[in-house]
Amino acid sequence: MTNEMRSKARQLCGYAMVTLIIGSSLTACGKSAAAVATGEPSGGSSSALSTKSSSALSTKLSQYASVPTFNVPGPAFDAQAAAKGKSVAIVPASSSIPFVQTIAQGMQAAGPKIGLGVTVLQNQGQTSQWAQAVGIATSQHASSIDLLAGIDPALLGPQIAQAKSAGVGTVASHFYGVGQTPAPALAGTVDAPYGVAGQLLADYAINKTNGKLNALVVTINQVLSTAPMVDGIKKEVGTYCASTCKVTYTNASIANLATNVPTAVRGALQRDPKINYIIALYDSALVPYVLSGVESAGATAKVKIVTFNGTPSILKLVASGKVEMDVGENLNWVALAILDQHLRLLAGLSPVADENLPLRIWDASNISQAGSQPQNSVGYGTSFVTGYQKLWKLPPGATLGGLG
Repeated sequence: MTNEMRSKARQLCGYAMVTLIIGSSLTACGKSAAAVATGEPSGGSSSALSTKSSSALSTKLSQYASVPTFNVPGPAFDAQAAAKGKSVAIVPASSSIPFVQTIAQGMQAAGPKIGLGVTVLQNQGQTSQWAQAVGIATSQHASSIDLLAGIDPALLGPQIAQAKSAGVGTVASHFYGVGQTPAPALAGTVDAPYGVAGQLLADYAINKTNGKLNALVVTINQVLSTAPMVDGIKKEVGTYCASTCKVTYTNASIANLATNVPTAVRGALQRDPKINYIIALYDSALVPYVLSGVESAGATAKVKIVTFNGTPSILKLVASGKVEMDVGENLNWVALAILDQHLRLLAGLSPVADENLPLRIWDASNISQAGSQPQNSVGYGTSFVTGYQKLWKLPPGATLGGLG
């Protein structure tokens, strides 16, 4: 077994098929399977939530359904001075995933506005391609390298070390959750609020079912962010409906989403026709295949779907009613946050611990604010654009207009 295979196996076994309620556990890591939590949803229309719990959930959900505001991640600095003559090479997790493409495009749009070169090294999600891309960035004398949205730095140790020896720092973006410990060879990270996202997915479904949630959670365990998201789901179910909610997990690998997810979803719905929600952790990567499985099981009328990322193509499904809710991220905001971390490093500053990335809940109540045809970055306000302009000490003629 190669080191790469061992690393992947450790990662998959470490996060695969997490059981929700204390007392349940799996004893092996194997092919995609389901782990079922204890507790069965109660019948009837009465609420299983206390008045206090119902109020707390409603307040939290209302807060996250509102337009977010910019929260300064660190000290202001001269971004143009840091960017002069410098470049960032982006290695996307996969060039075929719309979510990843959109962030990279946002970085490419913003970089030239402050004098920073930004290139994207296209690939199809293979570890060998990521390694090759980091090598190319190093040989072409990139000033900084970004591993974007799903690349495990542990798989690229030699390449990251080689880049570091050449004076090129590597940043892992949108991979670790806030509070997770990153690989030591990295120059910095841009962490996402995965734990909060998982909480909101559970909170929404718990609230909608009055504490009688029966959910299938579809995960991609090889992506490290799955662990804090699952932890967030576990936390909320344990807090609000440990004895009245039921949660089942099924996992698929990135390489086999199109074949494994529809089959797993259809099988789960056939085994348990009382499932009322599917929590698909990553929207553009999973929702199309989840919908296929729901349709083939003839369950579109009774099963709701909630998801995370806020990719425009999936927000359109929220608008049409095919997806009930999406915990969205402003991908242009994410792009600027990633650039902020790179620019700080290029300026010789310490990286910030948290870029304070926001989340917004999108459902039927507010999806119109994302535009008649939902688009990236629409509906999140413009505080982040003016916020970064001020944070980066940009002169009036060097604005970030067009990104908000």
